[in-house]
Amino acid sequence: MVLLMGLASFASLAQPSHNLMPVPAEMRWGTGRLSLKAPLKLQLESTADPAVAAAASRMLARLQGPAPTRPAAGPVLQIRYGRVGQAEKFDEERYSLRVTPMGVTIDAPTSLGVLRAFATLEQLATTEKQRRYLPEVDIQDQPRFAWRGLLMDPARHFLPVAVIKRNLDGMAAVKLNVLHWHLSDDQGFRVESKVLPRLHEVGGANGYYTQLEVKEIIAYAAARGIRVLPEFDVPSHTTSWIAAYPRLASNDSTYGVYRSFRTSNIAIDPTRETTYSFLDSLFTEMTALFPDPYFHVGGDENDGRQWRRSPRIAAFMRARGMVRADGKTVDKHQLQTYFNRRVLAMLQKRNKIMVGWDEILGPDLPKEIIIQSWRGKKWLVDAVKLGHPALLSEGYYLDLNYPAASHYLPDPLPAGTALTPAQQKLVLGGEAAMWTEFADSVIVDSRIWPRAAAVAERLWSPQASTQNVPDMYRRLNAVAGQLEAVGLRHRRAPEQLLSQMAAPPTCPPCAP
Repeated sequence: MVLLMGLASFASLAQPSHNLMPVPAEMRWGTGRLSLKAPLKLQLESTADPAVAAAASRMLARLQGPAPTRPAAGPVLQIRYGRVGQAEKFDEERYSLRVTPMGVTIDAPTSLGVLRAFATLEQLATTEKQRRYLPEVDIQDQPRFAWRGLLMDPARHFLPVAVIKRNLDGMAAVKLNVLHWHLSDDQGFRVESKVLPRLHEVGGANGYYTQLEVKEIIAYAAARGIRVLPEFDVPSHTTSWIAAYPRLASNDSTYGVYRSFRTSNIAIDPTRETTYSFLDSLFTEMTALFPDPYFHVGGDENDGRQWRRSPRIAAFMRARGMVRADGKTVDKHQLQTYFNRRVLAMLQKRNKIMVGWDEILGPDLPKEIIIQSWRGKKWLVDAVKLGHPALLSEGYYLDLNYPAASHYLPDPLPAGTALTPAQQKLVLGGEAAMWTEFADSVIVDSRIWPRAAAVAERLWSPQASTQNVPDMYRRLNAVAGQLEAVGLRHRRAPEQLLSQMAAPPTCPPCAP
């Protein structure tokens, strides 16, 4: 009888309005409520993953205030999971979440699923007439894509540890699971290198992360079920490297750290063995520092002009047949493929999987390299047709300040795709990107959030249930407030800047 009553409470009803983002795969709404007047009593049936208990404490503190001094005696929050989840292996993030007037139950195959369920549970909380409650609901949920990332760029404008951490909390709140950390560019090299210290001494003169801070951020991310993918962009976007170690240059010029935000078209020399011994030393150090099995080497925006204009490098290309169909014009793409193969061998020796931007794609590129498409979906399609795993970032560039809908509608696998089922499986997911040419640590949150939540939903939720743009905006407004509660400053920081601009001058008024 009790079972029948419970099932009846989830009878087929018109779906109520909700503020969940990403929207879960399946939801059945009941008519009851679970009051949060009494603190929930946490009941963990496994302690194999300490991240679960820590995440539960954080979630409950935001949901219902500080932990009670005495053991909670309210409704039970029961958590069950099968094993410790391994994010780096794309382990299952599936979960079920059931809220009834008697309590909350979370079941998941892995601890990763529990972390995702916490994000949903926190968004379910509703306040009505100063009373806080959870609506009765039965949720079955799982991600559409395994790779759901956010690129952060401290290379152009340095982003302190606290900024990275609070954005990791924002990512966890909307179920993003990869922090793509763009750590080097023309304007900076942001990681301490004990092997090649001038990299951070010169390239990080206005800010860099110590190796201890890197480990701290990796641990912070892992506790939230988030992987950290480092990017060291080569062979172009390396002016800061050349400023520190001039022997890397493709010509005889000397450079300082690049202060412009235009593309520099400066690249390291791919013909010298000393370049590869340098990279081998650096990558040996950095692959040990970053435990993720994936390692991003950039490869974008190298137009090859320095290579073509160097008689020595041009002779190297001609001697190896790196020429176009006319038999005379040197082909910089063939030289970059040669460079990529050399780098790939270094990374494979260290059990890393190489990731690069779509410019590196070509018919001779080894199939195991993951291609990240930023110039258009054409390159994603071309990549998977050539047998490469691929990611989509085109359409998800948050730094362009486009409206949320323009980031919400692009889809890594749009309806009616011409890709075969086997090719579709090679589409791993996508990443939102926040380049910081025109954003510093004060305003970067407001450039990322809340629009990144729209990308997160595109990558997590079923395609059929994520086509209603007006409803996306309605929910995005609610989620924006929840994101402030996890520590983001996307609303507060701009307001503070406007207040400072409007404040009266503190100095005595000047004489007319």
